[in-house]
Amino acid sequence: PGSAWQVMCLIHAFASTILDRVFLLARGLDGFRVSTRGVEELRRQLDRGRGVLLLGAHVGSFEVLRVLAAGRPECKLKLVMDKSKTPALTALLEALAPELADSVIDTGRGGTDIVLALSEAAREGAMITLLGDRGRPHEVMREVPFLGAPAPFPAAPWQIAALLEVPVVLCLGMYRGGNRYDLVFETLAEEVELPRADRNIALDAYIRHYAARLEHHLREAPCNWFNFYDFWQPQCIAEMQHAEYAAVQHARAS
Repeated sequence: PGSAWQVMCLIHAFASTILDRVFLLARGLDGFRVSTRGVEELRRQLDRGRGVLLLGAHVGSFEVLRVLAAGRPECKLKLVMDKSKTPALTALLEALAPELADSVIDTGRGGTDIVLALSEAAREGAMITLLGDRGRPHEVMREVPFLGAPAPFPAAPWQIAALLEVPVVLCLGMYRGGNRYDLVFETLAEEVELPRADRNIALDAYIRHYAARLEHHLREAPCNWFNFYDFWQPQCIAEMQHAEYAAVQHARAS
């Protein structure tokens, strides 16, 4: 467990990024210092013209990417999120920047609508962004090493990338204190292949690589970790196994 000072630093960093979201959407990048790493790699993937899946996490601030993209019309950004999770905050942020609401693909919509929206975004060569460190209820999870212990991660981002045939790029908006952010891009997979015979083995390999890179950046800046619950709890793993079993049974029935 962390010390009281470390806990205080973590809470302060989290509160700072929440407050910064308001200023970022109200005033853009004015007053902020944002450095970037790996932009050339991202451009290389986008130049292929088939879209990119930007995979983030509950780390630092993803709002920096949204605002940065909003200032560049040629960069089409689609954010996959569940608006019902934080309705009050979502309403506030959309009131500050109504134009950003159009960039959201709401996972609370029907499954068919989501698939169609994702397919359209990929055809347009957009950057499709979602967070890959938390699963939804009844979602298939895979268990991989993370910060010293096995932890469950959702399989959905990789299944989406395989379906859309797009590369996967890690994207993290690391908070560096004060008004400073570091936007990091790293290619995780040029393409995602999930062969039927070895599907779980392939999924585990992709997710393990994502978790390892996420761990690398968190060890450099641990106060950017904003999952405020027992990320490694056995209950999560049990639910993961139950969801996987249910998915297998459904596949067999169909």
